[in-house]
Amino acid sequence: MKGYLLDILLIFLLNSNFILANMTSVEKNKEYKSYILGDDKGNVLFGENISRKVPLASLTKMMTLIITFDAIESGKINMDDLVVMDKESNSLGGSRIWIKTGTELTVKDLIKATAIHSANNAAYALAKYVGNGDVDTFVSLMNQKAKKLGISEEINYYTPTGLPPNMTGKNMDIGTSEGIYKLSEEALKYKEYLSIASKKKEQILNGKIKFKNRNNLLGKDGIYGIKTGHHDAAGYNIAIASNKNNMNIIYVVLGSSDEETRDNKVEKDISDFYNKFKHEFILRKDVPVAVAKVKKGTEQILELYPDREVEKIYKKNQKIKLVLKIDKEIQAPIKKMEKLGYFMLFLDDKKINEGYIISKNSINKRS
Repeated sequence: MKGYLLDILLIFLLNSNFILANMTSVEKNKEYKSYILGDDKGNVLFGENISRKVPLASLTKMMTLIITFDAIESGKINMDDLVVMDKESNSLGGSRIWIKTGTELTVKDLIKATAIHSANNAAYALAKYVGNGDVDTFVSLMNQKAKKLGISEEINYYTPTGLPPNMTGKNMDIGTSEGIYKLSEEALKYKEYLSIASKKKEQILNGKIKFKNRNNLLGKDGIYGIKTGHHDAAGYNIAIASNKNNMNIIYVVLGSSDEETRDNKVEKDISDFYNKFKHEFILRKDVPVAVAKVKKGTEQILELYPDREVEKIYKKNQKIKLVLKIDKEIQAPIKKMEKLGYFMLFLDDKKINEGYIISKNSINKRS
């Protein structure tokens, strides 16, 4: 860049306050082992003990369903395929659908029973079907997917159900709230999965079997998914997605002492979040952030734009500061999309983003 640099300081009083909570909060609530809240783009806003591995219980079935939908997407199986409920699947305890051995169910019905009612026999039947009769093969696919998603260090799968070792003869399915948060981000990409998981009640086998969703929070404060889980060693777990006030967020709580405690925490924290936080488009690529004079150009004034859009979720009483550095005197000719300076964004005094200032138009040199 030629010429001197002119610092243009634009302070937007956006009536906002963003404070990133300490991951090792001083909060000493013993009614959970871990929790995390973030948006659907990987931005963690707050949490506690997010790297602590604990039993997942039926949150394990999130990956079971993802692998099943992957098999559908690839054409390996179809929603209308019929699966026989065999003795091995029906022998599983815990949450289940009550159905006779030998009954045929569609893959779609098994998905409904797994996603909504958390039926262990339905999840196991899906795993066996997708795994070509071998559940261990299916579990291998679960761990391969975890590796692909970058969460294999955070989540370890041994079963498709999340049942404890005394019921499966396998190791405990374990993971961190951060790992489940990342897995939830992936689950949100499976629209049909989320459509099914968000239903408060459903029926299968042409209405012969009816059940309710085990997520009691659906519909409250924009909550539309994703999965609950429980057994004695795990406590009460939940991963929810919520969309309200232009904010799509994920909240995971692991190891609550009971269902009521877990749900109360989710309700309180989600309500507090929406009261205290906001979503803002701070910069848009089609909205100029400054104008500059052009020397010896066929046009004398040039609008300047950021090279990217910036959006943020943050608390409502914080100041955002935009610093622009551009040439004091811009010389023609100017090319379209030419970099003419740069910007820095600060939240309080912490830099949160930076990029270039560009021209969207070309300007010729005056003859």
